[in-house]
Amino acid sequence: MSDYRLENNEFIIENYDSKAPFTSFLPGLTGEDGIPLWSFYVNRGQCLTSFGIEKKENPIMEFQPAVIAYENTSLKGFRTFIRKNDEYFEPFSVNYDAKVKRTMRIKANSFRIIETDYTHNFKTEITYFILPHEPFGALVRNVTFTNLGEEADFEILDGMSRIIPYGIPGTKFTTMANLMRSYNTVSNLKNDVPLFFSRIESDDAAEMKENVGGYYYMCFDNNGTICPIYDPCALFENETSLQFPINFIMHGLKFVAGYSQHFTNKISCAFAPVAKKLSTNQNYTLSTLCGFAHNEDFINRLIPHILDKEYINKKLVEADQLALKYTNDIATTTGNPILDEYFRQSYLDNFLRGGYPIVVSGSNDDKVLHLFSRKHGDPERDYNQFSTAAEFYSQGDGNFRDVLQNRRCDIIFHPEINEFDIRQFYSLVQIDGYTPMYVKACTFSVIKKHKEDVYKFLDDTVLHGKSKIISALEDRFTAGSLANVILSNNISITISIDEFLHRILDFCQQNYESSTEKVGNYIDQWDYLLDMILCYQRIYPEKIEDLIFKSKVYKYFDSDQTVKPRNEKYFFDGKKARQLDAFYVNTKKYELGYKAEDTNWLKTSSGEIYYTNLIEKLIAIIVNKIALLDPCQMGIEMEANRAGWNDACNGLPSLFGSGMSENFEVARTCHFVKDVLTKYSNHTITVPEELFELYAKVNDSIATCSSGFELWDALATARETYRDKTCYSISGQTVAMDIPDFIHSLDIYINLLSDGVIKAMQLGDGLCPTYFRYVATDYEIIKENPNGYPNIKVNAFQPQKVVDFLEGPAKQIRNCTNPSEASHILDQVKASELYDKKLKMYKTSAPTITEGLEFGRIAVFTPGWQENESIFLHMEYKFLFSLIESGIYERFYEELTNVFVPFCNPEIYGRSILENCSFIVSSANPDETLHGRNFVSRLSGSNSEVLYIWTDMFLGKHPFIYKDNRLGLSLRPKLCGDLFDQNNRITYNFLSTNKVILHNPFRKNTWNAQIEKIIIDGEEYFGDTVWGDDAIKVRDKRNSVIDIYYQ
Repeated sequence: MSDYRLENNEFIIENYDSKAPFTSFLPGLTGEDGIPLWSFYVNRGQCLTSFGIEKKENPIMEFQPAVIAYENTSLKGFRTFIRKNDEYFEPFSVNYDAKVKRTMRIKANSFRIIETDYTHNFKTEITYFILPHEPFGALVRNVTFTNLGEEADFEILDGMSRIIPYGIPGTKFTTMANLMRSYNTVSNLKNDVPLFFSRIESDDAAEMKENVGGYYYMCFDNNGTICPIYDPCALFENETSLQFPINFIMHGLKFVAGYSQHFTNKISCAFAPVAKKLSTNQNYTLSTLCGFAHNEDFINRLIPHILDKEYINKKLVEADQLALKYTNDIATTTGNPILDEYFRQSYLDNFLRGGYPIVVSGSNDDKVLHLFSRKHGDPERDYNQFSTAAEFYSQGDGNFRDVLQNRRCDIIFHPEINEFDIRQFYSLVQIDGYTPMYVKACTFSVIKKHKEDVYKFLDDTVLHGKSKIISALEDRFTAGSLANVILSNNISITISIDEFLHRILDFCQQNYESSTEKVGNYIDQWDYLLDMILCYQRIYPEKIEDLIFKSKVYKYFDSDQTVKPRNEKYFFDGKKARQLDAFYVNTKKYELGYKAEDTNWLKTSSGEIYYTNLIEKLIAIIVNKIALLDPCQMGIEMEANRAGWNDACNGLPSLFGSGMSENFEVARTCHFVKDVLTKYSNHTITVPEELFELYAKVNDSIATCSSGFELWDALATARETYRDKTCYSISGQTVAMDIPDFIHSLDIYINLLSDGVIKAMQLGDGLCPTYFRYVATDYEIIKENPNGYPNIKVNAFQPQKVVDFLEGPAKQIRNCTNPSEASHILDQVKASELYDKKLKMYKTSAPTITEGLEFGRIAVFTPGWQENESIFLHMEYKFLFSLIESGIYERFYEELTNVFVPFCNPEIYGRSILENCSFIVSSANPDETLHGRNFVSRLSGSNSEVLYIWTDMFLGKHPFIYKDNRLGLSLRPKLCGDLFDQNNRITYNFLSTNKVILHNPFRKNTWNAQIEKIIIDGEEYFGDTVWGDDAIKVRDKRNSVIDIYYQ
């Protein structure tokens, strides 16, 4: 039997601590009415390596980078010390014993580890999960000890080696723990549930502030609470390495429990002392909850509730059910159970980065909340901060591109969100076509006309504490922060908190929140915007006209970052021309009322926020991107300090770099807008006069300038003038655009972009390049800078192709309209250095060492590691998706079994093959033992690509169609016959709740099979499409089972 296997919904790893190290985390799914904590684990020791509240800076157990966590978890994580009839041993210790068997069993929202020690005839089983459906957050650790030998007396110490007091930031603890221990305080000992906190805030400020709240540590068994040992000297005395609890080993539990403890000037521990006589096969269970409490009274009130004998078991069931509840949206049953569970896990990890959408219905309008999201920071991504709000309806922040990528399929699973995602993300597009860096949790604010309604509602529902709620409602708030006001102040209300929040939100407007980071603008932040519209079109094809033209609710995000003109960012560095320091923070905006802590929107000269419709936003994107074409009109310029998703190419913008992938994205957008305008040509389109002027200049430049440098110079001048005019505001005056004229302009843009592809292919020797760099072959100094490089004016550029990357061909195949062309490109890629013949996978790049250090840190990474020649999973999956999207289904399935993680050998992959990663080490790496091994776990863009692949596989491109004023249900799965189970069936959920059953008696590939009939809840329809009201019922989720029969 393999050491890695799937049993029911648990992935099992035998002898986990002897396998290649990996990191993972508990997702913290606690429900709408729960408080999440973050927690990470590794396959070493007792696994839990760090956990805390809200963000990395609030650790309860110290956050550690993966490479350190692998070393330290066995010592500084959870520990268990046991004396059996005075013989000492430590379960899960690093000491090797051939008679000890260890197993890890991983579920989606919990995991457990089991040690069976045949030397000491003892079994220890530990379960971890985050407490669901409670107004307080907690990591739950449930330990069951079983005596497998003869009756014996057992003394047990179980707990944490170190607990960081609340109020000590993680970075300060890491760098100044010696000072920080001076503030340590422990209270509430008389109630056996100690509260650990710093007496003061740790800032070195003139005004000292006391901390409010603390981290509680509650241990209990069937007899009640057990006060933990909090002084590490009681166990370890002077054994500061923490390897051995010397007092316990030498003197036993009674000595340790009677030790005169002190918490002052120490880093506390938390160990529950237990003495038990256990007969043969008798077990004993110790439970621990650890989290944040606002004060002693708050946690003390909860003690009787927690001590219910079935409490922990009930909560574990609830935690596991939550994971099933949310991932049932994509519940899939094929002939491959691992693949089925993989889809669930990918769906889970996708919404952990993008958020799980829930609709709060109201009489005024609906609100959409995206729950459980967080930025992808973890022990392997130790460079990233992350935030998970410790409140009901918990939401987090994320990078614009990442959240957009992960939410683009929302509408496929949750049609009830309607236009929300599109409105949010397109509103955050700036007037210059760029986007902010971050998307933050949405907030709410009471609408002025509803203030009296709110006061009346509070009079009717709040028994006391109304003033605190009114105070909270005076500013922007989240649903969870309002719930925290009620809970932390023990405010009494006459209805449930859930209903109270829903009623309040109905009187509010929802605010999109975002912020910038002082790093410049990425070239590809906007790439997934069109996908969001196309997914909407798959579900609501009859509403596209209204979506594009009628909803005048879109705004323009206003950034404090301004891209410099060329004469301020082109330099001569003593050796060559470079593009450096390409943006600046425009402090003049602050003088005009810009607020860094707020989300700022573009205003007219009269001070009003400017609103528009989606067609204008699309036009703004297209025109701005055409104005950004590089000096050969092949790719889009990296003119704002940043490359794209591949951050490791960080030097490329300084080399006048450009990206070919964005050519294909602009072309897709042009084709879409052209199709829409051709179909709905009866509308009037208006745009701001400044945008129309840019549009006119772009067209005039294309018409009058020769291609190449002259056209580039004219386009760049036009965009710089446009940015000057729109930097602080716009006039508010609009100009009507002639639709036939604009369609003609789109044709010109499409041809220009197509010509760019031809040039690029010639430069790439037949394989589409992804990046270019440009060498300035003629330039002149225009300004000397005493403290820096002189500014220059470039008069000529020479393009240079960068080594091959996978992204260019992936985007090219997706844009193919001819399957044979797509197949040809696939053959070319397989014959190139992008294909790893050993692993039968696709590398992100060819060798980059020839590009030199100036290209970016990618050239410094070892081949096969990080972004350099590795199998970067989200890009490989993007390439895989392009195969099914372009219609080469047979070839898609040939590649699927080689590159999809659930088909990997877990011994080589090195973790559960239900979980994705950022990259797999390719065979280019000099260390052969790493070939095929995964690194940087789970929260990658690969999850989103899996969902995109799933939609094409199980739904087809157009699950709903609109023809002759009728809606049609037209599911066209693209499934190979081998995927069907032994009963020749495949089952999956459509729109989250409609169960689809495919019946394929001859196991045909469904793209070659004909649908004979469809039965919906017993109603039979012949043919392959269901029309009219019956299709609407399916979309409205008023049906339950859809049976599709193939001939």
